Amino acid sequence: MKTGIFGILLGVAAGVAIGVLMAPDKGSKTREKLMGKAGDLKKGLKDNLKSQTERFDDLAEMVESSIDDVKRRVDKLSDKMQSKLG
Repeated sequence: MKTGIFGILLGVAAGVAIGVLMAPDKGSKTREKLMGKAGDLKKGLKDNLKSQTERFDDLAEMVESSIDDVKRRVDKLSDKMQSKLG
């Protein structure tokens, strides 16, 4: 999934760069536009990374909670079996 998102963002960045370079503006104006678009892309990547990090943290908490639940169940079953056997 990371590769797909990265590929899409790279394609968008390349498309924007080509579009800006093909526009009939002065060089300084074109560079200004490119820097603005690069800044937008950087912000988008940071926001995406933050969102993905938060999703990963949430998933990690869910997995940890599930593991703790399984441990409690196993301990409960183990205690139950020991009480029946001995």
